[in-house]
Amino acid sequence: MNDILNEIAFLSGASGSFIYSRDKGVFHACLPEFFTEIMAEEAAGNIARMIRLAAMKGLDTQTFSISYDRFDILTVPVNETSLLLIICETGSNTSFVVATVSTLISNIDKLLTESPVQLTELQVTEDSDIFESSPGEMDSKTADALDDIRKALSETMIGPVADMVYEECFEKWTEDDSADFQRIPKLLNYISNEIDNPQIYKGFQRKIAHLF
Repeated sequence: MNDILNEIAFLSGASGSFIYSRDKGVFHACLPEFFTEIMAEEAAGNIARMIRLAAMKGLDTQTFSISYDRFDILTVPVNETSLLLIICETGSNTSFVVATVSTLISNIDKLLTESPVQLTELQVTEDSDIFESSPGEMDSKTADALDDIRKALSETMIGPVADMVYEECFEKWTEDDSADFQRIPKLLNYISNEIDNPQIYKGFQRKIAHLF
């Protein structure tokens, strides 16, 4: 993975790149000296929220660019749970970067799927929130219901947003009490309240009606 990220960093106009997911945060990072670890986490978190809000409105966000501090950050979905973010010089030819990177996405996705996660650049401790959304010990009925909810979200929402919404709502749900089947309707209410788009809302409600 580091070889691919280094290759991206040497593209004309690009300075570095990293992978981000809601549950793992920033990992597999190849960051330039002037772009700190804190900046990477902050930028990725803001971009993930933008994608989520766009999906709530029914907008399909694929590859796009935003200005962040003194840089342009290109965001390219890798799969349903991960994003590739590329740090570019302001005013650089981002079209060239996107065209080149698009040929590498399948390789990145394959590496993420086949290889265990190895965090680089950013240090993760046991206090980090990437460990907080694990369902832990639960009965099979609850686990099956959670699988159904995640599947329903992935079938009705766009790109990596489904997992972002699920993880945020699951974290909020388990803050109140344990992950128990009797409390599933409360989790569904949390998720439903996050969906602004009427069509997405109706589609999700149809798929999880058996859980109410």
